[in-house]
Amino acid sequence: MSRWIVIFIAVLVFMTPSNGLADHTDNWEKLDIITDQALQLVKHQKYDDAQKLLSYFSDQFSKVIIHENSFTMDEIRVITASYEEAELALTSESLSHEECIKAVTKFRLVVDAVKSEHQPLWTEMETSVMATFHTLKEAVNSGDSQVFQHELNSFLGKYDIIYPSVRLDLDTQQSEKINAYVTYMDESRDELLLHDSRMEHMQVMEEELIRMFKQMKEDDADPSLIWVMISTGSIIIVTLSYVAWRKYKGDKEKQASRKRLND
Repeated sequence: MSRWIVIFIAVLVFMTPSNGLADHTDNWEKLDIITDQALQLVKHQKYDDAQKLLSYFSDQFSKVIIHENSFTMDEIRVITASYEEAELALTSESLSHEECIKAVTKFRLVVDAVKSEHQPLWTEMETSVMATFHTLKEAVNSGDSQVFQHELNSFLGKYDIIYPSVRLDLDTQQSEKINAYVTYMDESRDELLLHDSRMEHMQVMEEELIRMFKQMKEDDADPSLIWVMISTGSIIIVTLSYVAWRKYKGDKEKQASRKRLND
């Protein structure tokens, strides 16, 4: 039964008509839907069904690469690596449910990052990531080693989910700079609290994280969406003007009719 569910989802997604001018966009949007469906199946612990969808994604992605020259080598590497991690998680008997969700979520965000030009899905994790970082920063300030280790692990877990997508959306210099701060904190976790400059490191790191999320929101208005809004607004104005004119004309006719009746 589950096999037919997977086939139905795949057929439903790819039966949507498309035109030749937008083949790449249409194909990738369909693959994006496939990854979202796979993530929902994982959340409901339907790992076998999710794995079948991922396999279907792999087949279709291979065809897209062969027939289209639309991806950079870095994009292909990141997509492939995150796909393999998600597939491995679903076939592993040792990983927890949360770890499976994390792996497939990472893959889901990567596929969306390739498709989205404005406000990719990974930016929706800003509140969660920054809240964890602020708690981590407080632990560093207080010098509480136990809380620090716990919050650092929590932060690293969330950062790991978004980092492949960050690599795709930010320029190399900025993404590597942020990653260098995170890597340093992880590698020096045992002695970081002993450093006098630890709060300076945390402050600079916080500024970089804020800038990272802010940068993806500065140009969040899709030009095509703006055009739609302008066009829709113009139509509404014209419609309202026409309605007002009809009402005015109708009132005048009623007044003329009343005058004729009174006469």
